[in-house]
Amino acid sequence: MADALETELFRNATIGRQLKLKDAMEVLEDMVAEGGAEWADKEKTTVVVLWRRHEEWGNAIYDWVSGGKAA
Repeated sequence: MADALETELFRNATIGRQLKLKDAMEVLEDMVAEGGAEWADKEKTTVVVLWRRHEEWGNAIYDWVSGGKAA
């Protein structure tokens, strides 16, 4: 996780600011709580950011299978 703090995801070189580890973890915890990400390990060192939430995938697949609207 600490390596990620050096990436553009958590650092803005234009204004010379970056998130501290505590703040980045808070952002990621909120994403997990909202269903937009999942921890890949118990130690919370790796997070998987989801393109769509699980229920959105379920609805899109159901719509496709049942001939409903396109996803």
